[in-house]
Amino acid sequence: MLGIQELVDVALKGLSPGVNDTTIAVTWVQYLGAILTDLAADRVEVPYRRDETGKVRVIVREPAFESLMSVAFDQIRRYTRGNIAVIEAMFKRVG
Repeated sequence: MLGIQELVDVALKGLSPGVNDTTIAVTWVQYLGAILTDLAADRVEVPYRRDETGKVRVIVREPAFESLMSVAFDQIRRYTRGNIAVIEAMFKRVG
């Protein structure tokens, strides 16, 4: 989740009044969308990892996909200030 937050931070810098670079924000929103698309396709359905005898050895705990979506887009959505290009990038289908 830390990697996603770092990407969000770059997008937010693009939206900041001091930088005000929509292209940066749109590009990083597109990257976030691509990453989340890949994560959605690769979700682990069974959290148990068994050894060759069938005994459970590891239980995988992944963050909920909803949490990842929230980290990726909630702050950006709050700071778009009506920036249509960024809003459109958040709704655009990836792939």
